[in-house]
Amino acid sequence: MVIPGPNAPKDMDSYLYPIVNELQTLEEGIPCFNGYTKQNFLLKAYLTHCTGDIPAINKCLNLAGYNAYKGCRFCNLLGIYSTVNRHIYFPLNKQCKNLVLRTHEETKHIINQLSLETNKSRKELIIKDTDIFIDKHINGWINYVKAVKLSLKYVISNEDLQEINDSLTTFYNYYENYDDEKFYWPSCNYILNEKELKALQKFYSDKDLEFHGVKYGRLLTKDGHTISSEWIKQNKLHSRNNYSIQARRTIDKYAHRPNVPPEFIYTNIYAKVIYFLIHNYNGKIKMLAYIQCVSKIITEKYNCKYFTKFCSFEFIDIRCIDHCVGFMKINSKYYILDRENEVDDSTIENL
Repeated sequence: MVIPGPNAPKDMDSYLYPIVNELQTLEEGIPCFNGYTKQNFLLKAYLTHCTGDIPAINKCLNLAGYNAYKGCRFCNLLGIYSTVNRHIYFPLNKQCKNLVLRTHEETKHIINQLSLETNKSRKELIIKDTDIFIDKHINGWINYVKAVKLSLKYVISNEDLQEINDSLTTFYNYYENYDDEKFYWPSCNYILNEKELKALQKFYSDKDLEFHGVKYGRLLTKDGHTISSEWIKQNKLHSRNNYSIQARRTIDKYAHRPNVPPEFIYTNIYAKVIYFLIHNYNGKIKMLAYIQCVSKIITEKYNCKYFTKFCSFEFIDIRCIDHCVGFMKINSKYYILDRENEVDDSTIENL
């Protein structure tokens, strides 16, 4: 791959995107013809390793490189800034005799720090001190790197084989299940109030919860659409506030009858997003939306849907959000403006 231009690319992933798509196609298989056997077959190919010079590898690994205080990707050798030359150099002193190698657990700890840090200045300071950027897929790749490192050992024990298998399985499952939804600015550390905490306890059916998280204003869906929130709405007449949504979820048709076996059905709900929240529950990062639902939907004779008021507040998983809609108030009625087609129930996962 040749990337033209006078400077190195700032976002390496954007340049790798086309070749990654081709590699994904090869993983799924492409039809080929065997000239020797005169038979058609499905050709599959997998990328297992990549290499390059120091600048290229640093770009691929999201490392700051030799201009950082910890410029080595293998160890924690600490550089010194020269005020005369205005550059970082690595002196041959006592620390070179007892170099401390980077470890898997240390890298994970730094990544978690970067994931939870919302202050830009503090995040840049961590990157400067550790030479590690955060990548959106780092939690997947970190398992692959661990497996490759174990595979390079001269002697591989049965425990190593089991750990390699577990790491590669985790790596595979991550990419199979990754939905690619992302939260965007503005953001801040947030402590839930009593009302919000009760809604979160109801969502998890658990009262022993952390009552804080990171609050976000926008969600970018895997389809490339941005959903905003009432937290950051603009009150200007010409502004477009796209925080009204339709969500899909399953409910028990007979929940009000405890002696009847449950029967789950899909239902649409309409609501406005108050804000988005990243929350840690049982050691897992959850991406939630705090919403205010609407009252009962009424359909007029011309098939126009409307409701009369906003009602209860609750948390939902962001994967339940289907698409944006519009609410237009006429007198005492809120009419629902929805240009999307209905979704086939068979394609919706039970969330």
